[in-house]
Amino acid sequence: MANKNITTAELDFDQIKTNIKTFLKAQDTFKDYDFEGAGLSVLMDILAYNTHYNALYTNLAVNESFLDSASKRSSVVSRAKEIGYVPHTAIAAKAIVNIVVSSTSTTPATLILPAYSSFSAAIDGKTYTFYNLESIETTLGADNKYTFTNVAIREGVPLTYKYTVATDTRYIIPNIDVDTSTLTVRVQDNSTSSVYNSYINKEDILILDGTSQVYFLKEIEGQLYELEFGNGTIGKALSNGNVVNLSYMTTSKAAANGARLFTYTGSTLLGGVVSVTTTTPAYGGSDIESINSIRYNAPRAYSAQNRAVTSKDYEAIIKNIYPNAKYINAFGGELLSPPVYGKVIIAIKTNTGTKLNNLSKKEIISKL
Repeated sequence: MANKNITTAELDFDQIKTNIKTFLKAQDTFKDYDFEGAGLSVLMDILAYNTHYNALYTNLAVNESFLDSASKRSSVVSRAKEIGYVPHTAIAAKAIVNIVVSSTSTTPATLILPAYSSFSAAIDGKTYTFYNLESIETTLGADNKYTFTNVAIREGVPLTYKYTVATDTRYIIPNIDVDTSTLTVRVQDNSTSSVYNSYINKEDILILDGTSQVYFLKEIEGQLYELEFGNGTIGKALSNGNVVNLSYMTTSKAAANGARLFTYTGSTLLGGVVSVTTTTPAYGGSDIESINSIRYNAPRAYSAQNRAVTSKDYEAIIKNIYPNAKYINAFGGELLSPPVYGKVIIAIKTNTGTKLNNLSKKEIISKL
């Protein structure tokens, strides 16, 4: 008579094989059998291996189905996407500089600093290149010089990519370490059109209709990012033959933080002498959001529901809009002594350990 008491708790190969052997020994047919020297031992090995593999696979598959226990980045990102959370991309270091152009060959009333003018800086013997993302115009000063004040420049390599819309086209940014805050998306009706329509990233679908020129961003395998466009109901749908033009920058992330001595290396500005003075050294460069950070931030961002009401809402939103924050503490002014009603106090410790500069504070307030 077979022993019906089968132990199923162990998942280790040796223990599984022992359990199979114990089960067979309990039967009259095999009670005096020499399992160690018999061919039946090979069959037990096969059964134990198969059971062990299945148990391991099932355990991994179940773990990857939950945000708290998933270990693969693709699984964590997928679980976060289900609650509307998009992990932040790599972030380019940003510096603020003043630029003065003097001794020009001519002196027109205005001067334009072209977009993507280049500036170089060295850290530990390695040179990094920064760019201003927008063109800037200034007027001739009383001192006969042109001064561009508080110009934001970002570190990285400018790149472009183009897609022609067709059925089942996927719009993937084909580079890692992309800072999607530098991404611009423009769509032509066809390849010969001179009209470019700008599309923006917009996650709040409540304010969208079938004509909204928007795209949605998501992380896919290999730490790449993919764009999705509207379907004609939520966001404007693309048509076959349209051309999608992507412009963006890849970045060296935190490696460029701290750059402070910049040299203008762009095209000549009226043949003038260009001097660059740093107002704020490069800061804020960081890697793509880590798995642990996604696990922590995704449920909190979901609970905040894109609102800023409770103190926890502020902490979740600020972590999303300012990824350089390591720790955030937000609380209402009613907790102060004396209380200050109607105010929210926010304390932030950065990943770099430095204090927030005024520009960062203004950016956070603006985005809030």
